[in-house]
Amino acid sequence: MNSGLKKINVKITGSSELGDTVTEAKGTLTENEDSVVITYYEKFEGDSAVTKSILTIKGGEVFLEKSGGVRASMAFSHGRNHEVLYDTGAGKIPMKMKTNKIFTKLHEDGADVELEYTISFGPENEAKNSLKLVARYL
Repeated sequence: MNSGLKKINVKITGSSELGDTVTEAKGTLTENEDSVVITYYEKFEGDSAVTKSILTIKGGEVFLEKSGGVRASMAFSHGRNHEVLYDTGAGKIPMKMKTNKIFTKLHEDGADVELEYTISFGPENEAKNSLKLVARYL
């Protein structure tokens, strides 16, 4: 892969106990010396505001920053727990996230990211989730 800013199509598939959601967006992919940054904008159903998402792949970790309609900072490190404050605009939701699986692959067509994680809203409220992001150069 060549370094620099490249335009991409992004397809994000999120899965949870409530079902699957698929979002498609345009964005950019930038390779830095020690990381890859994927930036895209999405609009969630029922929300009028656009959310900017910045997904950074660095070493064996993935970081996801959301701002705009939804605000959150999430870190995915295999086997580690992270606390997250997910702000939907209608209220802030504190939660813990444990990463069960991280897969990242950079290749000549773009990048693939797969995350499996468990969200805990309290000692008895856990939900298994997954996120699959496919970024392809335009």
